[in-house]
Amino acid sequence: MKAELFVHAGSLDVVPVVRRLIAENIDPDLPVEVYSIDTGRIADNLKVGTRYSQLLQAAIPPELGLSLGVNWLTWLGERIYLQVYWPVVTVASHTYDPTVVPFFPHTFSSFFPALAIRDRMVMVPKGEGQMLGSVNGVLRIATALRDEILQVDYQDQVEVRAALRTVARGLSDQLQQELRSWAMFQPPGTLDLQAAASDLDVNVHLFRRILAGQVDAITAPYQRLSCQVDRTRLPFGRWTRVILTVTNESGGPLTGVSVRISGPVEVLPSRLEVDVPVGTAEMQLSLKPIDEGEFPIEITLVQADDAPFSDWLPPFNLWLESGAAPPQDP
Repeated sequence: MKAELFVHAGSLDVVPVVRRLIAENIDPDLPVEVYSIDTGRIADNLKVGTRYSQLLQAAIPPELGLSLGVNWLTWLGERIYLQVYWPVVTVASHTYDPTVVPFFPHTFSSFFPALAIRDRMVMVPKGEGQMLGSVNGVLRIATALRDEILQVDYQDQVEVRAALRTVARGLSDQLQQELRSWAMFQPPGTLDLQAAASDLDVNVHLFRRILAGQVDAITAPYQRLSCQVDRTRLPFGRWTRVILTVTNESGGPLTGVSVRISGPVEVLPSRLEVDVPVGTAEMQLSLKPIDEGEFPIEITLVQADDAPFSDWLPPFNLWLESGAAPPQDP
């Protein structure tokens, strides 16, 4: 994961400022790659412009049907243009009509500086939406920029800081969702952040900082749950029906709660799930002690979305007693 900052000669002063604000508000270890389009070489400018358009394209919702590209019109000297394609539906066909927008060198202030993070443009200068949205009435680009990408005054540090905090919140939500999805394919109750960070190309320290701030929010509803069973003495080596009661005082219902029981007992059914309204919910299960004596069993309640973080959730310890079964009547 990296940040990509696009500048020109007139905006090089923002580079150290943006680096510092990224370190303060997103990740002090996030590498920032700087691209400057003032090289005077068409091939280099085309390469930078192509990367810029790719990142901008990645931030535009696919349902808008817009396509971006960069080209050098040789008969106009060193001018490079951004090509905008949008779908045109006619009675007989569905085609794409292109429009060219002056990209640089004569429109630097409309496109630079610009910042991308994780292969997606997140911040462009104020006016870019107007520049693109005014071309033949392609207002959908302006809408996309307004809704998906922040337009900021890079000379205003307060505004840049506020925008980066917004980006950080969105990034945090995105990474949490990706981590949850990744963990769905891992063994239950195991969350190897180092492996997740490697697979998702994210700094593991960033993962830890993001999750540290979410622990209380994740665990809070579970702190208001409690469990009890209707019988605590069970015959050794025999299956016994038990009623498990879950009490929910969290203020909101919990649906699809998985019940995991560990300890010196076997459990049927092997997969236990219950919807817990505010109040109480009961479920029947069967337990077979595999040890004699007194021992605790550990019960963990977890919703599917929180499964990756089950190691953080408070378990419930219930003590059971197991002994020889009473003699049967002849």
